[in-house]
Amino acid sequence: MNLKRVFAGVAAAATMLGGLALGATTANAADGDQTITINNAQPGHTYTPYLIANLTYAGSTEVDGKQVPMLDVATANDNANGALKAAITAAGLTIPDTWYQENPAAWLATQNADALRKVADKLTVDNLVAAATGQSVAGEDPDSLTFSLPQGWYAITDSNGKTAIVATTINGVPAGQNVVLSKNEHGQANITTVGSVNAKSGNKLVVIEDPSKSVDMADVSAGDTVTYTVTGKIPATADNYDTFGYRLVDTPGNDLTINTTGYTVTVDGENLPEGSYTFGVDENGVATLNITNVNAATLKDFALPGKTITLTYKAQVTGTIADSNIVDNSVQAFGSFATLDNPNGTEVQSNPVTAQSFTNDFTLKKVDASGNPLTGAKFIISKTVDSGTDSETTYYGIYKDGTWSWTVTEAQATRFMDDNASEVTFNNLAAGTYTITETQVPNGFAASFAKPFQITVTRTGDEKVATSLDGSDTFGLVTLDNTNSENPVITVKNVQNVTQLPLTGAAGITMLVVVALLLGGAGALIAVRSRSLKRQLNA
Repeated sequence: MNLKRVFAGVAAAATMLGGLALGATTANAADGDQTITINNAQPGHTYTPYLIANLTYAGSTEVDGKQVPMLDVATANDNANGALKAAITAAGLTIPDTWYQENPAAWLATQNADALRKVADKLTVDNLVAAATGQSVAGEDPDSLTFSLPQGWYAITDSNGKTAIVATTINGVPAGQNVVLSKNEHGQANITTVGSVNAKSGNKLVVIEDPSKSVDMADVSAGDTVTYTVTGKIPATADNYDTFGYRLVDTPGNDLTINTTGYTVTVDGENLPEGSYTFGVDENGVATLNITNVNAATLKDFALPGKTITLTYKAQVTGTIADSNIVDNSVQAFGSFATLDNPNGTEVQSNPVTAQSFTNDFTLKKVDASGNPLTGAKFIISKTVDSGTDSETTYYGIYKDGTWSWTVTEAQATRFMDDNASEVTFNNLAAGTYTITETQVPNGFAASFAKPFQITVTRTGDEKVATSLDGSDTFGLVTLDNTNSENPVITVKNVQNVTQLPLTGAAGITMLVVVALLLGGAGALIAVRSRSLKRQLNA
């Protein structure tokens, strides 16, 4: 019988239960019998090997600058010849009218993954002699079985599943020449050498790990755009199943709108091919990354089981933030796994994981010197940002439809406090330092004492807010009440003249200076008049 010598780097030497094996020749295996190991062998299933072809190491050749082992493939006997040719025909394939007719195993070794799988599914072993007694797992949990067999290519039947075609370990291949025999198909991602296969007809437990989630900005204002990074891991045990699906479902709170453009999806840092997943947002604003085509050719190089999926996307903080000033966003991972025993699939899920950002509120009240509410005042809010090279830029707040934006043009800033109101709340601002400037004082009150002042809001995680004034209010007209730390109250007084300034602190000193100046002026006037009167009397 003719032999067909094939390159191990370009021809398949094994299929497995439900698909194509990723195989590499073993280095310097011992003489005599070789091995085939069945991973995830199922309790109650019996696995039996039947020789279909002999495999012999036939030296090495150079391919793309590397030494690659060659194999001689010879169909084992006439019964194997008939079984293979019948399976090839049943699979809808045709062997060329060449010497391959006498050696169908050699022709099969040159075919692609789809052809190998189809033949494995159609292959019957009724006329073949078992090379070893069938084995089954003892106990209740899936385990591995190892057959010791003459070197070759075997059909291994599963009493409750699919037939595999898998190669034993190969004797004589030099160290360093262990190469992949063919591209891996889903289901065998952890198979890196010939002589091993994953059984996929059982229901081995799959645990979905909790994903992780982070946000690039912990302190936000309504209107800000933030970036979320979601990371999930596809279970390594997904490789034991015929098909699987993996989803990351991201549920934002009422305060977020997810952007469906500008996102990225990677597998262990490499971009996932377009068309192998979907990402979208439903009518409720929930975003879903769905790895839908796990058996597609575009994903075979990724060997997804056991690898990390990373989704990065942007979302805008809206003006409907909860009273807690917490911007919530949670993600949950789902997996669906189907086998011959359960073709409809079993879905498992992780716990939800939440990422949070925070906003802050504070209220400004306007009163007169006696503490009575005042109307008619207007305020703007601004912040100063380091622009680099020892320069700073001032941005003025624009508040519209519940969200903030910032401008360098003061005239465009929002004027806060309604005409008939005596207080206003600045909602959903990020932690930081802000300058409040009174641009209009109530009628009849002195504008010269209405000076800008700064307020600093700090927050660590979800702890209470800490708010403080910077002490720039030299007249003592601005006070802070932190009784409600989640909404502190700033009271700003207006006065009509200097006599209404507080008599404490810097304002008190100012008042004394003014009085001293007035007294000094009166004394000087009396002295002048006294000297004038004396001159008149002495004239």
